[in-house]
Amino acid sequence: MHVLGKEVLMPSVHYGRLPDIDLLDLWQSETAVNYRKQFGQRVNKHDEAVVSGMLNTSGSNRLKAIEAAKEAMPEPPPGCNVCHYLYDI
Repeated sequence: MHVLGKEVLMPSVHYGRLPDIDLLDLWQSETAVNYRKQFGQRVNKHDEAVVSGMLNTSGSNRLKAIEAAKEAMPEPPPGCNVCHYLYDI
């Protein structure tokens, strides 16, 4: 598969299989909890950086604040860095 012009290997991430495992059990699995936690951290860092950028500038540098917010986010969970959804494409 190609993402952003690079050949990438899509890792396989499994939470479990319906109907073998209850949906609530899948949602609460260690893997699912870890992914939600890591994405929650990314969202928090992004939002903190946006607010900080907006409060500390005259408002004319919104694009700069948004770019800084993207850079402030920690790495996504393994495998997500090659997913087209992360790049909104």
